[in-house]
Amino acid sequence: VGRIWVFREYEAQDLLVSENVSQMKTLAPPQRKVLYIIDPSTHAREPLTGKRVIDEYYDSFGSGIALESGNNDVAAGIARLGELFHANGMKISPECPKLIAALQAYRWKPLPFRTSMGGEVEEKPLKENDHLVDALRYLVMTRPIPRPPVYEDRTARTFRWWLDQQDRRRTASSLIGRG
Repeated sequence: VGRIWVFREYEAQDLLVSENVSQMKTLAPPQRKVLYIIDPSTHAREPLTGKRVIDEYYDSFGSGIALESGNNDVAAGIARLGELFHANGMKISPECPKLIAALQAYRWKPLPFRTSMGGEVEEKPLKENDHLVDALRYLVMTRPIPRPPVYEDRTARTFRWWLDQQDRRRTASSLIGRG
């Protein structure tokens, strides 16, 4: 599993799908197939038209588009981001100032001192200026879980083996009556 490099950001609001697609196409590397991870809410049908936003993306992009719905499990996505940052598994370019600012401003909702029913309170992030962080969560959740490389420590294994051998000898000696 490789490191994730974020080298470009794109954020747009209040655009038609066709306008958004036009911008996205200009950012994609030429002659390369690109996987676009899209907000899972785009699968919902519009109440007035009955259309889904994701279908508009397919229509606007044309054939050969690869769209995947993002995993909207917020807690798992935040945990994965934390793991990646802690393990130095993600690098974000200084060319992404909006994303960096959004990550730095990311905050949790304050928890009440107690709930009215005495039950548990689910921690949730504030839904303020979080579109780029959501997009980053969708990205990291499409990647395999990073695992650190496992190096066999032969010295420790040898020492453990030696201790086991000593225990076996003592056990064998006591069973035979030599102890």
